[in-house]
Amino acid sequence: GCLADRVGRQAVLRLASALAVLSAAWVFVWLLYFQPHTSDRTCYALLLGSQFLGGLRRGIQQPAFDAIFGDSVASGRRSQIYSWLSSLRKLGLACGPATAAAIFFARGDSWTEPELVAVLLAGAAVRLVPAALLWLFRDERSLGQERGVEAPPRRL
Repeated sequence: GCLADRVGRQAVLRLASALAVLSAAWVFVWLLYFQPHTSDRTCYALLLGSQFLGGLRRGIQQPAFDAIFGDSVASGRRSQIYSWLSSLRKLGLACGPATAAAIFFARGDSWTEPELVAVLLAGAAVRLVPAALLWLFRDERSLGQERGVEAPPRRL
């Protein structure tokens, strides 16, 4: 919110994208390099670090995304579009556990370390798709005055 008002929503979404990529890279490096050579305690701390970056990304991204999305939807269609957005968010939240279940099923339905690593790597890889999509949102493409709202100045 405040950061987007200060530097622009587009810049904040790009920062959120960078944090998503950093978080995914953290998981890949942790699992493929550090995990075989470190203690369980260190692995858990690295997992928490990745989750912290993901939470920071969401906290930075969500207000800017909601603002630019709201300014990009004509007033007469807003409730329909926001209903779709809410449904798609719920679907996205369900896809993670469904993907994990599919991976466990395909790999013998066992909770061994290789299966858990495969699930975490898949989750990190999927994180990169929305990170790339955040680059498509632009302040100048929002409706701005067409829907009665002044678009914020472009800063990047």
